[in-house]
Amino acid sequence: MRGAMADAKYVFQGVGMIYTGYFKGLWGAEKRESRFVFIGRNLDEATLRAMLLARSEEHTSELQSLAGS
Repeated sequence: MRGAMADAKYVFQGVGMIYTGYFKGLWGAEKRESRFVFIGRNLDEATLRAMLLARSEEHTSELQSLAGS
């Protein structure tokens, strides 16, 4: 099952505290990538990027710590 899920696209959408997710076909020959889409007014792109990058680095550190345990 794990291999099958790795080949499937997963779409996750959220608004406030409401969110949903579902599988949407297989990747096939498409380039595998993750995308964030923010919809709103007066969004500060630089701040959003910095916040996401900081959290990504925290998560990577956490995973590395767990792998070393």
